[in-house]
Amino acid sequence: MIEKDNQNQILNQIECRLEQIEKLVTLSLIGDILPQYENDLYLRLSDEMKKIIEDKDFYIVKAEIFSDKVAVYIRTEKKVGIKEFRELKSLFIEYGENIILVFELDKATTIQKRKFVEEKISYYITGREVFISKD
Repeated sequence: MIEKDNQNQILNQIECRLEQIEKLVTLSLIGDILPQYENDLYLRLSDEMKKIIEDKDFYIVKAEIFSDKVAVYIRTEKKVGIKEFRELKSLFIEYGENIILVFELDKATTIQKRKFVEEKISYYITGREVFISKD
């Protein structure tokens, strides 16, 4: 009887380990596929959305999946204020409810960051801070 219990325990442990290995392999495959998928997401934006971004002198840096939406990181080389961010965000909301515009910045003051948060404008300060608003 004891030997039978030991065999059952061993089989259960083997089954558990195999399930863990399967999960790791699945995660590994997703890890290989996801970056390419994310980088190609911006290609799926409609031409109208791309034109809106370009007309405002912004360009797309990257896109990534965030929760149930796609975060599209955009940047500009010109100096812009909160008003331009607000306008672009409102224009974009009309065209894509599953898209979050994330404004990529090199730096921002505490007051600017607070304004972004108050107005629910997503931003990314290169290498330091990110705020994503799903609204």
